[in-house]
Amino acid sequence: MKELKLKKDLTSGIFTILLSGLILFIIPSQIKSTTSQVSGFNADYFPRLLCCVMLVCGISLVAKSLVTKKDEEIVIRFQDEFRVLIYALLMIAYVAVIAYIGFLISTLLFSVGSLLLMRCKNKWYYLAVVLLSVGLWVCFVYLLGVNLPGFRLF
Repeated sequence: MKELKLKKDLTSGIFTILLSGLILFIIPSQIKSTTSQVSGFNADYFPRLLCCVMLVCGISLVAKSLVTKKDEEIVIRFQDEFRVLIYALLMIAYVAVIAYIGFLISTLLFSVGSLLLMRCKNKWYYLAVVLLSVGLWVCFVYLLGVNLPGFRLF
């Protein structure tokens, strides 16, 4: 299986319906609150509203795809998308290691790794990424007083 053919609106609609359903299912366990005496709204009102809008949009995409039968078909070639998979794994690794090696080191590794993955040859881009990462770290830690993850192995 070297390629996958998908109907664009149908696939997007089904994915949106599933994602909004998952988020609606998760919201009660993540947002604990009681109804406000003043407004009558909970802390989960806005996230639920957005998920419901997302659900309606997903249903409309599926309906449009099934009724009009003019859905564009896209072809995903796995050979061409290999770097996208590697980049997704790089992002997952970044999130996994940030708590252990800290914000600065993991951000530098992720940024430089991203440029290497994109086969960037301009040395100025690497310098800019390093300076921007260090500058953001300095601003957050020293100017804003934000406690970012630091280096710890155990």
